[in-house]
Amino acid sequence: MITEFLSFFGKCVLVPQPESVDYYIQAYTPSVNDDKPLPGYPHFGAFIKKHREELHITQESFAKKIRIDRGQLSRIECGKKSIKLHKLKALSKALYLNYQDLKKEYYSYQLAEIMDESGYGESVLVSAREKLDYLSPRKNL
Repeated sequence: MITEFLSFFGKCVLVPQPESVDYYIQAYTPSVNDDKPLPGYPHFGAFIKKHREELHITQESFAKKIRIDRGQLSRIECGKKSIKLHKLKALSKALYLNYQDLKKEYYSYQLAEIMDESGYGESVLVSAREKLDYLSPRKNL
């Protein structure tokens, strides 16, 4: 019943009003905003942890939602392990994030890690942009 309520009305959080101790319900839907850059996180796991904590979900229940072990989730959130690409759909549903936006974040962290490990930085981006410009028109054929 609660699941049906949340799927219909969205995630709600009780938030104290500043002028009183009464509570009111404030709709809460975290999302990735394309217009503004997100604050930096050291890795994708920290991004996941931030959004999970905003929803006030424990690691245990969150791990069950995305069908992984709690210990594995802990290693992902600490940056010791990365989440598999096939888990992104479940992750987007569990975090109430748009799948395409989450996938974009996932790949941006993957690219950043590769660039950091390679030591080439911006020069890799310039080279990759040239290749994208070459490949993109071919995909539309």
